[in-house]
Amino acid sequence: MQLSQDALGTFFAWAPLVILLAVVVVTWLAKRGEDAAVVPIGRSLSCARCGRRAHREQMVPQTEHGAVAWLCARCARGR
Repeated sequence: MQLSQDALGTFFAWAPLVILLAVVVVTWLAKRGEDAAVVPIGRSLSCARCGRRAHREQMVPQTEHGAVAWLCARCARGR
């Protein structure tokens, strides 16, 4: 059995669109159950050393070489 040039061309013309659609659907299905309000953007910061997240009021700004790094209280005391 041989494939015609038209059938092969049609297959390769539609394949990228079908793959993109499949990736979008799978991503949407994986992300739809997540709660976006768990960590509101802009309301918490991550410690520059340990990565612990806290509100801005609980973080200590440290200036190093002209850049501001936010540290949690535990890392700021251990400095």
